[in-house]
Amino acid sequence: MRNAFATALQSLGEDPRVMLMIADTGHYVFRHFAEKFPAQFLNMGISEQNLIGIAAGLALEGNIPLTYSIAAFYSRCFDQIRVDACYNNTNIKMVAVGSGLSYGTMGPTHHSIEDIAMLRALPNLTILSPCDPPEARALTNLTSMIDGPVYLRLALAGEPVITEPDGPFYATMYQRYRVSRVRFLQHGSHATIVGTGRVLNQALLAARQLAQEGIRCDVIDAFMLKPFDVDSVRESARRTGIVLTVEEHNVLGGLGTIVAEALVGESIKMTRLGLRDTFCPVYGGMDYVFNYVGISANHIALGVRDMLQ
Repeated sequence: MRNAFATALQSLGEDPRVMLMIADTGHYVFRHFAEKFPAQFLNMGISEQNLIGIAAGLALEGNIPLTYSIAAFYSRCFDQIRVDACYNNTNIKMVAVGSGLSYGTMGPTHHSIEDIAMLRALPNLTILSPCDPPEARALTNLTSMIDGPVYLRLALAGEPVITEPDGPFYATMYQRYRVSRVRFLQHGSHATIVGTGRVLNQALLAARQLAQEGIRCDVIDAFMLKPFDVDSVRESARRTGIVLTVEEHNVLGGLGTIVAEALVGESIKMTRLGLRDTFCPVYGGMDYVFNYVGISANHIALGVRDMLQ
């Protein structure tokens, strides 16, 4: 996703108001942008509080700053995000790389398992969470069309492609982004699986396992976490009667909580998969970490089967 963002940024940079601001990370990834648009590239050093504060000032002067840092490090500047970005409704686009458990080999200090919960309570903020590189490019372009602060939650690299790069869905989203805020990657009648970010690939793998057993699932890509498409998720849940959410995040305050809020008052069975109010203590690649915390395809399929019994 990181490279997909960098590719989309090259086109956005043609607008002289667009500025890329990094916190001393991503130099090599953005070398082409820095060479082509040197006056629009700023390295603020390892100082995320200053990064957001200065970006707010640039936005108030009519620029469109995109700040870039590791997702876990945005927690350092929550006060600046709250006051400078959201309270003032400034046109800042905060790009967070390494969301969830992407830095699996670097441990809990680099995991970002609480950012959705922290930020979704802030007024005026839009939260986007792509599931693969094509969607990351599409949502990068979308950020420039949203007037106000945006948090774009990216994984790192090597994510499988599970969406169409250039389909009518994205064309509609560009024109009127509030029309469609979730995307159905698969349709079924027995259960609804809602995921966000790169773990959505595990949801699709689980749905394929279940299909071999005659269990057909809706698989929903919750790429926009705020504002959230309550109506579409509620309609699917009413039709299937069973909902499972999966996320690289604490189950407290994340996607599972968002969906549960959407289903208040409905008679729906629901299971939330994610970190159970704990840090991830293990180090390793995606498959190992996902299996350890219980968000792999096998865990998702098992969760659906248990609710159907």
